[in-house]
Amino acid sequence: MTTQDAQSKDEESQEESILAKVPAPVLHCSAGREIFAQGTPSNHAFLVEKGELEVLMESDGHTVKLAEIGPGEIFGEMGVLEKEVRMATVKAVTATTVRAIDRSDIEDRIAKLEDPVVKALIEGFTKRLRNTSVDNAKHFRNLAEFQGRMAGIMEKADRGIDKQRRSEFAEEITPLLDQVEAVLDKYRKD
Repeated sequence: MTTQDAQSKDEESQEESILAKVPAPVLHCSAGREIFAQGTPSNHAFLVEKGELEVLMESDGHTVKLAEIGPGEIFGEMGVLEKEVRMATVKAVTATTVRAIDRSDIEDRIAKLEDPVVKALIEGFTKRLRNTSVDNAKHFRNLAEFQGRMAGIMEKADRGIDKQRRSEFAEEITPLLDQVEAVLDKYRKD
């Protein structure tokens, strides 16, 4: 057995022991099944035993993939910790097995933490992650809208622009080029 094989076996046994310590109902989900939807109540978090899931956020008619989740990862915890509705939809990409962890179980575990700094860290990380996810969804939505506008302009250009419509075309494309330049300037500074 190689060192890598031993390390892999050790990681698997650690993961199995973590899963065994979570007394929660086990759910088996087929590929494509929605575990929960954005905007629904957050009463459970979920621990992935096997399979792959995706986290999707709807923002102004655009769907943004925020993350892919696999074995050993927890999802749905943000809404539970913050007592907020789900900020995203989670769907199984492959056949998946998850353990549902009740809100009260999570609250009991956090209540047992004696260190107020650790509690504050958990709350702070959760709020920042939610805000970052919402901001990312807005950026992806804006990018999708921009791409749509550029595709429309490129289609017009491919069809040809007569002399009469050149100034109209220039008026349409100039603000978009200014937006591209502003974005490029931002990244040049960073």
